[in-house]
Amino acid sequence: MSRTELREEWEGRLAEFEPSGQTATAWCAEQGINIHRFRYWSSKLRENRRKPSNGEVRWLSVEMESVIKPSSNEALTVQVGQARIEVSEGFNAKLFIQVVQALANAHP
Repeated sequence: MSRTELREEWEGRLAEFEPSGQTATAWCAEQGINIHRFRYWSSKLRENRRKPSNGEVRWLSVEMESVIKPSSNEALTVQVGQARIEVSEGFNAKLFIQVVQALANAHP
């Protein structure tokens, strides 16, 4: 079996497991699958979904309900999923980007 076929097989197995509502241990026992192999592939495939391949840039779609330009004394609140981030004038842009990327990766 080629590496591609093996990957596809495990993607299928994980897709069957996710809606089962069972623990990984119980599901693997029922399916006759080695739990350690299951955890390996689960981790490997999850890791590959989070990382863009070949240095690709992935863009995060942001929906804005309204745009309000804050005065110099006000903070701007940015919401990503359930997280709310308050940004004031003079904020650290690099840190802000890292926080938004972390939130985006937490909810693929």
